[in-house]
Amino acid sequence: MKRDLDGDFEIIVNPNDIFAVFFTSGTTGLPKGVTVTNYLIQGIGTRIGNVFKPSSGDVVGILTSFSFMISARMFIAFSFGETVRIFNENEQRDPVLLIKTLKEQEMNDMGLPQSLGFHIFANEDIKLKYMAFDGAKVGKVPKKSSDTKLACAYGTTEYLMALMNIFNPMDADDYPDGIPLGKPVANTWVYILDEKGNQVPIGVPGEICISSDFLSSGYYNQPDLSNVVFVDNPISDCDDNKRMYRTGDIGFYNFEGEVEII
Repeated sequence: MKRDLDGDFEIIVNPNDIFAVFFTSGTTGLPKGVTVTNYLIQGIGTRIGNVFKPSSGDVVGILTSFSFMISARMFIAFSFGETVRIFNENEQRDPVLLIKTLKEQEMNDMGLPQSLGFHIFANEDIKLKYMAFDGAKVGKVPKKSSDTKLACAYGTTEYLMALMNIFNPMDADDYPDGIPLGKPVANTWVYILDEKGNQVPIGVPGEICISSDFLSSGYYNQPDLSNVVFVDNPISDCDDNKRMYRTGDIGFYNFEGEVEII
């Protein structure tokens, strides 16, 4: 922040300044701090804008713990002129209170755990435009005429929202085995690689690897680990996909160009 000759203050934002350090869940070991810059937040906002089509006056529902990446989602919502509806502890513990709000208040999008979201979607008429499930394969969806679309999203703390599948519940019969993770979002490359770093054919499992200009610079104070998972992209064909993140997750491309996780 600086003050000009007229006495007014101007906020100076550097794209490479750190917006926040988000910590991974720690399910594969100790939590790791992922450095996220202002530039990366811009990239997340662009992806959310392309997928959920937010506009001024929309409401975003947030059920996530206040300590888990909520600052980024709130910041992005505010940048679109949206309002954020944060569900309190009672609503998080009591599905009846949560469902009451979803039936009464119109919201643009909200992320929910699959087990809870499926139950609500199958049994209630809610005023939610997009119900988002994160991180895992979505099971068979009940066929239903509804204004709510299901958004199957895949990403990690290191790169939020790499794959997306917007699903109309009326098409449930097309996916008897569950909904695939989807296709790469804009400005994102997703590769399925074998142990030697070669791309595998359609239908063959391999490691899911993500490349983008919006990748994190790495883990905070863990350069050795960063160098293992954030690597030069051996398949790079432009400046925007020179770096690659190795997720460690296993999946494959199907014949529709969608990634399915194993």
